[in-house]
Amino acid sequence: MTEADVHSFRENCLRFHVTVSNEIRKRLPHDHQFLKQLSVLKASNVFGTINRKSACQDLVAVAQRLGNFDTTELQKEWNLLYVKTSKLVRDNWAKLAFDDMWVNICELENPQKSLLFPTLRSLLNTVRCLPAFECRGRKSLFYPPRRKIEKTQ
Repeated sequence: MTEADVHSFRENCLRFHVTVSNEIRKRLPHDHQFLKQLSVLKASNVFGTINRKSACQDLVAVAQRLGNFDTTELQKEWNLLYVKTSKLVRDNWAKLAFDDMWVNICELENPQKSLLFPTLRSLLNTVRCLPAFECRGRKSLFYPPRRKIEKTQ
């Protein structure tokens, strides 16, 4: 595969996820608390003028709902994300697409060459899988398994 093919494949996958996410959103209640909490991960909320304490509470609620994450470490990383980055860097990240922004953030390393935000990265990997899981869940929920029809002779 050429690099252009790989890029095209990635773009198609991202478009698919956006489409699936929009379709899921259409079918879920608009006042769903979990979806509101998930919005804390949007660039405008991560780097905007939101209340960082309530945003951190939403992030912890998302982490608790999705799995076994170290919420204490997650809170530290969330606060470190804002404190350890300059306004210029945050503004540049905020201009990127959701996936590109988080890839840039989650690849940051500390001086010891280990990930700066490992817990946040793990949570984001789980969140990014949600549309695919919801899609499969929806299909299995609404389409009952096929029964074998016995042929009569």
